[in-house]
Amino acid sequence: MITIMKKYCLILLYIAISICCLAQQERHIALGLGYYSHAYISEEYNSSDHNYYEQENYSYDVINDTIICIGTRNELISKPFHFNIHYAWMLGKIAGIGLCLGYDHLSMKQYIQTDKTSKHKSYTDINYYGELNRHIIYLMPEAIIYYLKRDHFSMYGKFGAGLRFNFEKKIKYDEKSRSDKANIEESSLYCQFTPLGLEGGTKNLRGFLDFGYGGQGVVQLGVKYIFKDKSSTEE
Repeated sequence: MITIMKKYCLILLYIAISICCLAQQERHIALGLGYYSHAYISEEYNSSDHNYYEQENYSYDVINDTIICIGTRNELISKPFHFNIHYAWMLGKIAGIGLCLGYDHLSMKQYIQTDKTSKHKSYTDINYYGELNRHIIYLMPEAIIYYLKRDHFSMYGKFGAGLRFNFEKKIKYDEKSRSDKANIEESSLYCQFTPLGLEGGTKNLRGFLDFGYGGQGVVQLGVKYIFKDKSSTEE
Protein backbone atom coordinates (compact mmCIF):
# COMPACT_ATOMS: atom_id res chain seq x y z
CA MET A 1 0.00 0.00 0.00
CA ILE A 2 2.82 2.40 0.88
CA THR A 3 4.59 1.57 -2.39
CA ILE A 4 1.43 2.35 -4.38
CA MET A 5 1.04 5.67 -2.56
CA LYS A 6 4.63 6.60 -3.35
CA LYS A 7 4.03 5.92 -7.04
CA TYR A 8 0.88 8.04 -7.05
CA CYS A 9 2.75 10.87 -5.31
CA LEU A 10 5.48 10.77 -7.95
CA ILE A 11 2.88 10.86 -10.75
CA LEU A 12 1.24 13.87 -9.12
CA LEU A 13 4.65 15.51 -8.85
CA TYR A 14 5.21 15.05 -12.59
CA ILE A 15 1.83 16.61 -13.36
CA ALA A 16 2.40 19.52 -10.97
CA ILE A 17 5.81 20.29 -12.48
CA SER A 18 4.33 20.27 -15.98
CA ILE A 19 1.44 22.59 -15.12
CA CYS A 20 3.64 25.06 -13.23
CA CYS A 21 6.22 25.29 -15.99
CA LEU A 22 4.17 25.53 -19.19
CA ALA A 23 4.13 29.32 -18.93
CA GLN A 24 7.90 29.77 -18.72
CA GLN A 25 9.51 31.96 -21.37
CA GLU A 26 12.47 29.75 -22.31
CA ARG A 27 12.06 26.05 -23.01
CA HIS A 28 14.48 23.37 -24.20
CA ILE A 29 13.82 20.12 -26.03
CA ALA A 30 16.71 17.68 -26.51
CA LEU A 31 17.35 14.25 -28.01
CA GLY A 32 20.18 12.35 -26.35
CA LEU A 33 22.24 9.22 -26.89
CA GLY A 34 23.50 7.76 -23.61
CA TYR A 35 26.59 5.59 -23.20
CA TYR A 36 27.04 3.09 -20.33
CA SER A 37 23.95 3.56 -18.18
CA HIS A 38 23.77 2.34 -14.60
CA ALA A 39 21.60 -0.58 -15.72
CA TYR A 40 24.20 -1.70 -18.27
CA ILE A 41 27.13 -1.32 -15.87
CA SER A 42 25.33 -3.30 -13.16
CA GLU A 43 24.48 -6.13 -15.53
CA GLU A 44 28.00 -6.15 -16.94
CA TYR A 45 29.35 -6.57 -13.41
CA ASN A 46 26.88 -9.38 -12.66
CA SER A 47 27.92 -11.11 -15.90
CA SER A 48 31.63 -11.05 -15.06
CA ASP A 49 33.51 -14.22 -14.16
CA HIS A 50 33.89 -13.40 -10.46
CA ASN A 51 30.15 -12.81 -9.92
CA TYR A 52 28.29 -15.13 -12.26
CA TYR A 53 25.67 -16.52 -9.86
CA GLU A 54 22.38 -14.65 -9.54
CA GLN A 55 21.23 -14.94 -5.96
CA GLU A 56 17.62 -15.79 -6.85
CA ASN A 57 18.77 -18.65 -9.14
CA TYR A 58 21.55 -20.07 -6.97
CA SER A 59 21.52 -23.46 -5.22
CA TYR A 60 24.15 -25.29 -3.15
CA ASP A 61 24.27 -28.90 -2.07
CA VAL A 62 26.70 -31.55 -0.79
CA ILE A 63 26.33 -35.11 -2.09
CA ASN A 64 28.78 -37.91 -1.28
CA ASP A 65 31.47 -35.45 -0.15
CA THR A 66 31.02 -33.50 -3.41
CA ILE A 67 30.13 -29.81 -3.33
CA ILE A 68 27.62 -28.96 -6.07
CA CYS A 69 26.88 -25.35 -7.03
CA ILE A 70 24.19 -24.61 -9.65
CA GLY A 71 23.49 -21.10 -10.88
CA THR A 72 22.35 -19.00 -13.82
CA ARG A 73 25.15 -17.27 -15.68
CA ASN A 74 24.45 -14.26 -17.93
CA GLU A 75 26.41 -13.16 -20.98
CA LEU A 76 25.60 -9.58 -21.95
CA ILE A 77 25.38 -9.24 -25.75
CA SER A 78 23.72 -5.83 -26.26
CA LYS A 79 25.61 -2.58 -26.87
CA PRO A 80 25.97 0.08 -24.11
CA PHE A 81 23.86 2.72 -25.90
CA HIS A 82 20.35 3.97 -25.23
CA PHE A 83 18.08 6.90 -26.13
CA ASN A 84 16.22 9.60 -24.25
CA ILE A 85 14.33 12.83 -24.73
CA HIS A 86 14.43 15.89 -22.44
CA TYR A 87 12.04 18.79 -22.05
CA ALA A 88 13.08 21.63 -19.73
CA TRP A 89 11.83 25.02 -18.61
CA MET A 90 14.01 27.84 -17.33
CA LEU A 91 12.86 29.39 -14.05
CA GLY A 92 15.31 32.28 -14.37
CA LYS A 93 18.66 32.99 -15.97
CA ILE A 94 20.59 30.14 -14.32
CA ALA A 95 18.09 27.58 -12.98
CA GLY A 96 15.57 25.30 -14.64
CA ILE A 97 13.57 22.11 -14.20
CA GLY A 98 12.40 19.49 -16.65
CA LEU A 99 11.52 15.89 -17.45
CA CYS A 100 13.50 13.10 -19.08
CA LEU A 101 11.92 10.06 -20.75
CA GLY A 102 14.37 7.30 -21.68
CA TYR A 103 14.53 3.82 -23.16
CA ASP A 104 17.29 1.27 -22.52
CA HIS A 105 17.58 -2.31 -23.77
CA LEU A 106 19.66 -5.14 -22.33
CA SER A 107 19.96 -8.43 -24.15
CA MET A 108 21.78 -11.37 -22.59
CA LYS A 109 22.31 -15.07 -23.11
CA GLN A 110 21.66 -17.21 -20.06
CA TYR A 111 23.42 -20.45 -19.15
CA ILE A 112 22.98 -23.03 -16.44
CA GLN A 113 26.40 -23.57 -14.85
CA THR A 114 27.08 -26.52 -12.57
CA ASP A 115 30.29 -26.65 -10.54
CA LYS A 116 31.19 -29.90 -8.79
CA THR A 117 34.12 -30.08 -6.40
CA SER A 118 35.39 -33.10 -4.43
CA LYS A 119 38.62 -34.04 -2.69
CA HIS A 120 39.96 -35.63 -5.84
CA LYS A 121 38.71 -33.51 -8.73
CA SER A 122 36.52 -30.62 -9.83
CA TYR A 123 34.78 -29.75 -13.08
CA THR A 124 32.33 -27.27 -14.58
CA ASP A 125 29.40 -28.01 -16.88
CA ILE A 126 27.78 -25.11 -18.82
CA ASN A 127 24.54 -25.52 -20.81
CA TYR A 128 22.71 -22.90 -22.89
CA TYR A 129 19.43 -21.92 -21.22
CA GLY A 130 17.92 -19.14 -23.35
CA GLU A 131 18.02 -15.44 -24.14
CA LEU A 132 16.61 -12.68 -21.94
CA ASN A 133 15.56 -9.30 -23.33
CA ARG A 134 15.11 -6.57 -20.74
CA HIS A 135 13.42 -3.36 -21.87
CA ILE A 136 13.84 -0.42 -19.49
CA ILE A 137 11.66 2.70 -19.58
CA TYR A 138 12.39 5.49 -17.14
CA LEU A 139 10.87 8.87 -16.34
CA MET A 140 12.67 11.36 -14.12
CA PRO A 141 12.23 15.06 -13.23
CA GLU A 142 15.45 17.07 -13.53
CA ALA A 143 16.91 20.14 -11.83
CA ILE A 144 19.40 22.18 -13.90
CA ILE A 145 21.91 24.82 -12.81
CA TYR A 146 23.92 26.84 -15.34
CA TYR A 147 27.47 27.74 -14.32
CA LEU A 148 27.95 29.79 -17.48
CA LYS A 149 25.24 30.87 -19.92
CA ARG A 150 26.05 32.64 -23.17
CA ASP A 151 24.34 32.99 -26.57
CA HIS A 152 26.52 30.35 -28.24
CA PHE A 153 28.10 28.37 -25.37
CA SER A 154 27.01 27.25 -21.90
CA MET A 155 28.15 25.05 -19.01
CA TYR A 156 25.75 23.44 -16.55
CA GLY A 157 25.10 20.66 -14.08
CA LYS A 158 21.93 18.69 -13.38
CA PHE A 159 20.38 16.05 -11.17
CA GLY A 160 17.42 13.80 -11.93
CA ALA A 161 15.46 11.23 -9.94
CA GLY A 162 12.40 9.24 -10.94
CA LEU A 163 11.07 5.78 -11.71
CA ARG A 164 12.44 2.91 -13.78
CA PHE A 165 10.25 0.10 -15.16
CA ASN A 166 11.71 -3.23 -16.32
CA PHE A 167 9.90 -5.31 -18.95
CA GLU A 168 11.38 -8.75 -19.60
CA LYS A 169 10.84 -11.21 -22.41
CA LYS A 170 12.39 -14.68 -22.46
CA ILE A 171 13.07 -16.24 -25.86
CA LYS A 172 14.72 -19.50 -26.99
CA TYR A 173 13.82 -21.12 -23.65
CA ASP A 174 11.87 -24.31 -23.10
CA GLU A 175 8.07 -24.02 -23.09
CA LYS A 176 7.82 -23.67 -19.31
CA SER A 177 10.32 -20.80 -19.05
CA ARG A 178 9.63 -18.95 -22.32
CA SER A 179 7.49 -15.78 -22.33
CA ASP A 180 6.02 -14.51 -25.62
CA LYS A 181 5.20 -11.07 -24.23
CA ALA A 182 7.38 -8.53 -22.43
CA ASN A 183 6.00 -8.58 -18.89
CA ILE A 184 6.79 -5.94 -16.29
CA GLU A 185 9.10 -7.42 -13.66
CA GLU A 186 9.88 -4.53 -11.34
CA SER A 187 9.86 -0.79 -10.81
CA SER A 188 12.46 1.08 -8.82
CA LEU A 189 14.00 4.47 -8.15
CA TYR A 190 16.33 5.66 -10.92
CA CYS A 191 18.69 8.64 -10.73
CA GLN A 192 21.22 10.63 -12.74
CA PHE A 193 23.92 12.98 -11.49
CA THR A 194 25.65 15.14 -14.11
CA PRO A 195 28.23 17.52 -12.59
CA LEU A 196 29.34 18.84 -15.98
CA GLY A 197 27.40 19.50 -19.17
CA LEU A 198 28.56 21.48 -22.21
CA GLU A 199 26.48 22.90 -25.03
CA GLY A 200 27.41 25.00 -28.04
CA GLY A 201 25.98 26.23 -31.34
CA THR A 202 23.55 28.92 -32.42
CA LYS A 203 21.13 30.74 -30.14
CA ASN A 204 18.43 28.15 -30.87
CA LEU A 205 20.10 24.95 -32.11
CA ARG A 206 22.95 23.41 -30.12
CA GLY A 207 24.86 20.23 -29.60
CA PHE A 208 25.45 19.04 -26.03
CA LEU A 209 27.81 16.70 -24.18
CA ASP A 210 27.17 15.54 -20.60
CA PHE A 211 29.46 13.74 -18.14
CA GLY A 212 28.02 12.01 -15.09
CA TYR A 213 26.65 8.74 -13.75
CA GLY A 214 23.23 7.14 -13.56
CA GLY A 215 20.34 6.01 -15.70
CA GLN A 216 21.19 8.40 -18.55
CA GLY A 217 24.77 7.17 -18.84
CA VAL A 218 28.37 8.06 -18.04
CA VAL A 219 28.51 10.11 -21.24
CA GLN A 220 25.57 11.57 -23.10
CA LEU A 221 25.54 13.52 -26.35
CA GLY A 222 22.83 14.91 -28.56
CA VAL A 223 21.12 17.95 -30.02
CA LYS A 224 19.05 20.59 -28.30
CA TYR A 225 16.58 23.20 -29.56
CA ILE A 226 15.83 26.30 -27.47
CA PHE A 227 12.46 28.02 -27.68
CA LYS A 228 12.32 31.66 -26.56
CA ASP A 229 9.28 33.91 -26.31
CA LYS A 230 9.53 37.38 -27.83
CA SER A 231 9.51 38.99 -24.39
CA SER A 232 12.55 37.00 -23.25
CA THR A 233 14.37 37.70 -26.54
CA GLU A 234 13.88 41.43 -26.17
CA GLU A 235 15.40 41.37 -22.69
